[in-house]
Amino acid sequence: MSLRPSGSAPELRRGRPSSAEPISFTAAGGESEASRPVSASPPSRQSLAFDIRRLARADTQESPLNVGNSSSMSTGSAREPLSGSRKIIGGMQALGNQQQYRELSNLISQLQGQRDADRRRLVQMERRIEAQLEERLHVGDGRERWAETQGNVNGLLEDMQAMRLRIDGVEPRLLAKLSESSGEAKQRLGELGQQVQALEQKNRLAAATIEETQRRQVGKLRRSEQSLEELLQRMSAAEEELRSRPARNGRSGQGFDPSLEGRMRGLEQHQEYFDASVRALQLQVEQAVQSAAEAAEDAVRSAESVTGNRGAGLSDIDDEARLASERGLVALEKRLSGQVQDLSSAMASLRVKVDGQLQRLSSVAERLET
Repeated sequence: MSLRPSGSAPELRRGRPSSAEPISFTAAGGESEASRPVSASPPSRQSLAFDIRRLARADTQESPLNVGNSSSMSTGSAREPLSGSRKIIGGMQALGNQQQYRELSNLISQLQGQRDADRRRLVQMERRIEAQLEERLHVGDGRERWAETQGNVNGLLEDMQAMRLRIDGVEPRLLAKLSESSGEAKQRLGELGQQVQALEQKNRLAAATIEETQRRQVGKLRRSEQSLEELLQRMSAAEEELRSRPARNGRSGQGFDPSLEGRMRGLEQHQEYFDASVRALQLQVEQAVQSAAEAAEDAVRSAESVTGNRGAGLSDIDDEARLASERGLVALEKRLSGQVQDLSSAMASLRVKVDGQLQRLSSVAERLET
């Protein structure tokens, strides 16, 4: 005779406890064991106790898998995923922001695998219990044994439900942990953005100061060019005056006007002053370029220190900020190099003009002496 559970086995396999509906086994002919007629006279207490002891001894001798083992297996199977989930949650607390997002899927898959394994174990246990119940029901009246087995099955279902609740409670904890980590990441990103903005402001101030110094130097160069042009005009006027003045006493170069000698001395002094001003201007340009380079190096160092003090979970964002700051510094260096080249070319042209003026002065002096 084969027994079939009516109504409760599918629910047990799906992991849904049904404590309200009792489990009843139905024979192949459609007649349940519980509905069979029992003797009208109830057994005495001594005979009932003797039958219970006899069934317990027969159970321990014949089947190694008793109800105690099933309960221990149920509790063990219920504790295994709990301890595993605690270990996994404890390990996730030490991971970084990037590894947490990757380990979430692994954790959920592991929990689902453990749940499926527990369900398979419960299904196997149900099959074994059904086989044992079929064997015991053939022996005699097993109502007490059946009630005990039903209680054990209900306990297993309750343990399974508690385990499901605990597994469901893991998900909000993980979400809370993720929200906390995302809040910390946003705060760090905000601080990093503020520091990058401060660095950009410093770079802008440095560029403004460099442009201002360049404007001043350009103004000085223009003034020096104007003074050179005036000096050239004076020199040309002096040459024309010397050429128009006839020679005296039959000898060239004797008895020239002392006012002309004073003018020549004044021109030489003015030329020396102009040369000194050009040298001072060159020193100022070099100092401005050096200060701009030092400011750029300080900005790079501060950016590196800021990015070095951050955690490993924000490495991609730190690299992007560092690249942006480096690009700004490279553009600033290009502008500085262009301005320095312009200034150097202007200085070279001024030097050429000054050298030509000196040569002309020396030639005029030689003519005056001869």
